[in-house]
Amino acid sequence: MSGDFELKGADQFLKLSKALKEAGRTETRKALHKGLRDAVNKAKPEAAEALSAALPSGLRGKGRRVRQAVQVKTGHDPGVSVAVRYGRAGTGLGAVNAKLVNQRGTFRHPVYKTGAWVAQRTGGQGWFDKTYTNAAPRIRAELERVLGQVAEDIVRKAR
Repeated sequence: MSGDFELKGADQFLKLSKALKEAGRTETRKALHKGLRDAVNKAKPEAAEALSAALPSGLRGKGRRVRQAVQVKTGHDPGVSVAVRYGRAGTGLGAVNAKLVNQRGTFRHPVYKTGAWVAQRTGGQGWFDKTYTNAAPRIRAELERVLGQVAEDIVRKAR
């Protein structure tokens, strides 16, 4: 049945999402968005472990608790994206440091007595990019499966 329906590219995803909303199929639309988020959410623990492994032992716990948010966008520039976000203070490494480790392999922290901030080298450059790039084929297959299920649901309800 999935051959009866085909979706290619972000533009068609946007059209599908809007059509479902306009047709009053909010439950199908919600199921589509949830399925897309869940497909990407499966790689989040791998990324957190990669960051944790790149940090000194005293900060590994904070690396595991870095907040990653999955966002399904249907407006301008539709798609599924993952971002490192700020969480509650003191729980995770922090978005700025997580991004610094990914981009440069460094993180910043204050020195206890002087209060001066220093940048410390670590070996985790690319923890975020590499993890999601390596997981991309698996995520893509899961996204295709979710889109196929939604397409079958639409075709089944249309009959």
